[in-house]
Order: sequence, then C-alpha cells, then structure tokens
Amino acid sequence: MTDIAQSVELTQRAASGYKPVSSWFFPHPLAWIVCAILVVVEIIWIPLAGFSLTFGASWVEFVFFAGLLVAAAVLSHRDQDRLAILGFTIAFFFFFGKQANVLNYLAHALGFPWADARLAQMESVMGFDWLAHLAWINSHPTIVNILQQSYDMLHFFTILTGATLLLLGKMERLREFAMLFAISMMITIVIGALVPAGGAYHFYQPAAELHANIAPHSGRFFLIHLLPVHDGTMKYIEMDHITGLITFPSYHMVMALLMTWVTRRTLAFPVFVIFNVLMASAIPVFGGHYLSDMIGGIVVAIFSVWIYYRWSGRKMGMKDDDLPIGIL
Repeated sequence: MTDIAQSVELTQRAASGYKPVSSWFFPHPLAWIVCAILVVVEIIWIPLAGFSLTFGASWVEFVFFAGLLVAAAVLSHRDQDRLAILGFTIAFFFFFGKQANVLNYLAHALGFPWADARLAQMESVMGFDWLAHLAWINSHPTIVNILQQSYDMLHFFTILTGATLLLLGKMERLREFAMLFAISMMITIVIGALVPAGGAYHFYQPAAELHANIAPHSGRFFLIHLLPVHDGTMKYIEMDHITGLITFPSYHMVMALLMTWVTRRTLAFPVFVIFNVLMASAIPVFGGHYLSDMIGGIVVAIFSVWIYYRWSGRKMGMKDDDLPIGIL
C-alpha cells in the first residue's frame, strides 16, 4: 500500500471513529495495572493465609520475561510497534497467568463446600452418563489418542492464536484476545473458589477397567494440589510446580470458544474450529470435567466477551482490521 493510500485509509477510519492500537503496555495499561494489583494483593494475602511461596528454578523465567517487558517498552518508545506488541503480549500472558495461578491457590484455600454432588446431579438431569461416556471413549484407542493430544495442546494453540493474529496484522483482535484471557481467567477463579469441585474421576471413582487405555494422570493431575490446598494441609506454593485447580467452570471450554471467536473471519478460522471442537470433545474424560463444567465455561466465555465490548465501547460488527502491517 502506498503512503498516499495508507493516509487516505487512516483519514477514513478516523472519521468513522477508528483509533489505531497503541503498542504502549499492550494489550492495555489497565491490564498491566490489574496485574500489578494482583501482585500486591498476593503479597498481603500469602502470609495472612499462612502460605509460603517459593520460586525454585522458575526465577529464571521471571527474570527473562521481566527483561522482555523492559525491551518491549524500549521498542514501543522507538516506534517499533510490531516487536513491542509481540514482547508485551508474551510477557502479559506469562505474568498474568502466573499471578492468576497464585490467586487460584489462595482462593481455593478459603475452603468453600465441595460442589461435586450438585454438579453431578445437574449432568444427570441433563441425561449425560459420565461413566458410560468414559467407558465408550476408553474402548476406542484411536479416539483416546486424538482427544488426549487435543486436550494437551491448549498452551500450544494459545500461542498459535496470538502468533496468527500478529502475523495477520490484526492488532485489535490480538488485544481482544489478551483482554478476554484476563477477564475470563478472573471470572473463572472467583467461580471456581466459590464452587470448588474435585472433578468427575474423584467423585465417581470409576473402576480401573473403565479407563485402562487412558493415561493415569488424565483428569486427575491437579488433585495432588487441590485436595490439600482446600482442606488446609498444604500451605506452600511452588512456582515451578504450580498447576490449575479449577474444575467448574472448565477453562479449556472457555479458551476453546475464545480462540475460535478471535480468529473469526480469518483464513485460520477453519483450523481453529476443528482443533477447538476436538479439544472440547476431550474435556469430560481428559479434563475430568462434568458436563455442567463445560456449560459453565460457555457462559463464562460469552460473559467475558460481553464485558470486553462494554468496556471497550466497541460493537460486535465493527471492523477491527488495523493498518495492513501483517505479512499474511
């Protein structure tokens, strides 16, 4: 695109209310302020709750991403917007994700009553037989392999989503994805603490033959932390061994919908639809979730999108393509 054409496009978009995405503390300074507030809250909450926090080898990660954050700020100041946005986005997902995980442990330590019986009853009312579903999946080894791989690729596809939007030059969409990640994470943590659940494997205690072809850790890996944190016998958080504790609502379900949503109207959309359908199909067995967990995840995703659009003042049908700085 020539400089004249680009100038004309800028003028037209400015007249329609378009504002270019700023790279300064992308996705938004407010998001970074919230991240800083979480740090302060956790510094106060950890000793009050009788917890200890250790970094172990993960301090290397924190130093690296802190350096990346500084580099992104320098690049933004020098108007190297694409590289600045890349740096800020990676650093934001790391720092916000880590702070959210710590908050997750502290919130679950509040020890609200287990909700497994209610969640299991809800899926029974809906006609879903979790044990029968587990047995059927277990009897089809090919499906087991496909769904296990799909469930385990959440982190990879989260990175791929951000990279795709960056390469396509969809900076507004990338900001939307990062903000939705943060909004939905906070909502999920609050609900998960108020409605704690050990998950379907812990509640139903299926016979060994019903999941003989499924990896032993599937749907149960978090219990080694969740149960003692909830009952108060685990009072330490190891940053290099921290894990997700939330069963209700399913955050895999939340992310499946959000990744599909932010890649809408792009060439990558069909790929993300296929992957996210597979990942969602894996949630009951490989995440140890109730059907109600998935429904809860759908509600959280929709509510998060609504909050973001209300906060940003954007409209669902508003054109969100930035200047053509993408390479695809």
